[in-house]
Parts: sequence; C-alpha cells; structure tokens
Amino acid sequence: MKVNFQALGCRLNEAELENWSSEFIQKGYQLTLDSSEADIVVFNSLSKRSNMAGIRSGFMAGDPEIVSEIVGDAFFKSGRSRNCPTIVAENMVLNWNARQHLNGLKGLTTRQKAHMNQILPPADVAANNLKQVKAIISMGSPKAFNRSSHAIYPAMLWLNHLARVFNLRQVPVKDVLQFMMQVPVLSDVTQALLNSNIGDLNFILCPENHRSNKVFTKRYVNKVLESVPLGLGFQFLKAIYNGEGFKRMDQSRFNYSAHVHLMPKDIPVFHFWGTKDPLAPPDNLQFSKHYPHRSKKIYYIEKPEDAAKIEISSRKSQVVDFVIEGANHLDLLYGKLAEGIVQPLIMKIIESSWDNWSYQDIEETKESKAG
Repeated sequence: MKVNFQALGCRLNEAELENWSSEFIQKGYQLTLDSSEADIVVFNSLSKRSNMAGIRSGFMAGDPEIVSEIVGDAFFKSGRSRNCPTIVAENMVLNWNARQHLNGLKGLTTRQKAHMNQILPPADVAANNLKQVKAIISMGSPKAFNRSSHAIYPAMLWLNHLARVFNLRQVPVKDVLQFMMQVPVLSDVTQALLNSNIGDLNFILCPENHRSNKVFTKRYVNKVLESVPLGLGFQFLKAIYNGEGFKRMDQSRFNYSAHVHLMPKDIPVFHFWGTKDPLAPPDNLQFSKHYPHRSKKIYYIEKPEDAAKIEISSRKSQVVDFVIEGANHLDLLYGKLAEGIVQPLIMKIIESSWDNWSYQDIEETKESKAG
C-alpha cells in the first residue's frame, strides 16, 4: 500500500508530515512522491492562510478502513472525516472576503495590512473560494467570552498553565477523563457528575436531554472528545482572558469578532445557540446586528412544534439566529433537542440554500469559460 504526503502550509506542516511518514512506514506502508500512484494521499495544512492561526484544517482521503487505522475511529466515521469547526469555517469565509476589502480596512495600521496581505490568499483564489460557499451553518460558535460567567473558564486557564509547566503538547482533557472512567469506583462517580448539573456547573450538556442514553458521556469521551493542542488552547484562552474576541496570533492581530461586517452579504448565515450553553451563550446575538446582510431574524424555540412552523427563506442576504431553550453545548448536536429541533431545521436550511447544487456545477462553469 502506497501513501503520498502533501504539505500545504509552513515548515511546521513539513515537520509533522515527517513524523507521520515514520508512523506509516512502521505500519508497513510504502512512501511515494507521485500522488497519482498512491493509494492514500494525505493533505496537511496549517491554518495561517485562510483560517485562524493556531487551528489546523486538512483532510485525509482514501479507503475508510485503511485510513481509520491511521487516524483512529474518533476522526473517521462512515467514510467521512470530521468536519471543519464552524467557528473556523465562518472566519475562513470572512478572511476570503477581507482580501477583497483589505486596502479599505479601518482600524489596521499600514504595517498590519502589509502582514495581512502576505498571509491572505490571492484575490482571484479568494473570489473563487467564495463562489463555492452556498451558506454557513454555525453551531454554538462564540464571538467573545465573559470569563466571570462560569467556573470552566478559570479551570481552562489553569489547565493550560499546568500543561505548559509539565511541557505537554496538549491540554490532556481526554486523557484525564478516560483515566477516570477506567477506574471502577471513580468511573461511576465521573459519569454521575457528567450526567448531572449540580450548581449549573455542567458546561457540555443538560442531563434531561439524554435520559434515554445513560452511556452517552462515556461514548463521547472515548469516541469524539479530543485533548486541546496548546496553540489552539492559547488562542482561545487569550479570547477568554481579554474578552475582546478572536484575534490572529500573528503581527496583524486581526480581530475576527470585530470585523463580522466583512462577511459576504450574499452568503446566508445560520447560527444555533443554546440558552444553557456557557461556552457560546446567547449574549453572542449582539454580533449579528453588525453583519452586512439585509434580512436578520431571531427565532426562540422551546419545542419541536415551534421549529416545525419555521419557514427558511431562499434569499441570499440573510442572517438567522436560532435560540434553543434548554440546550447546552453538546445538546445542539446530540440528544432529544438535537433530534427534535436542530436536525430538522438543518435539513430545511440545506434544502433551501443548497437545493440540488453540487461542486460539479462549479467545474462545469470553469470548463465552459475555458472553452
């Protein structure tokens, strides 16, 4: 079995691919420089060009069974890799549109603009990327934090400090929880705490939304939860500490949260919020008024019947916020509220915004122009 590696970023990408190459070789794979003869092609991209610095985005393509041996079941399910975090996806689109308006940006010095000019993709590439975006669906993706609103924030600050003191490459959230769930008595206590909400300290789910699945938290920790890389953790912690939103951690110091007015006004945006979510509280609704879109709506939803009455417009220039009563962070993705409210609304959005569109339409347009 042959594997080919493609580095689409800086030197850090190349260094990581060298480490990955060793792992593939140890598992009996052969390396090839020719991607056309490879059975697996690995793409690794550091996010400095299009996403937020500190968050990497990329994908691995190949046979599901083979790829799952390398990246693990938690990263590969049903033949599809984990999708890009919505906070990254939205800021990625903002970056592409910022390229079109870079010279006229206010609040940035000449030096900052010069740095942005170096890291943003070329104007033609950015414009072409924007043409391929039909809509943005954002699930519990905050623009800013209030560090005094929940105990999880100081806890995250201390965890990050401890990880750096002990020279760890990541904040070992998953490792700690997995260990706690393997010790017989401690496992029961840990699951009981994760399935309760004593003092409103549970920052990931509301137990009443998962009554029918008592092992949800254990499965989530083992199959989905990830430990946080220090670089990503540091960027989020900076946003938590100063309360000013998400900034690039390079010389531009570009603040994504303060520039939502640069979002393309002809790409619809749909935000989902949970009233019980301390990681992305509904306070973030205040940012929606700064989007350049013509139509802006907010729906407060308590039960599936409320969601069933909502009609999704096909207009391009719109920002829609859905506030789900009783939903914590993971409740937007799993459990009773996700199945009865969120998922049906997402299907309506897909039918309205994407319709029968496919990437093949883009390729056919390119070919017709070339002809």
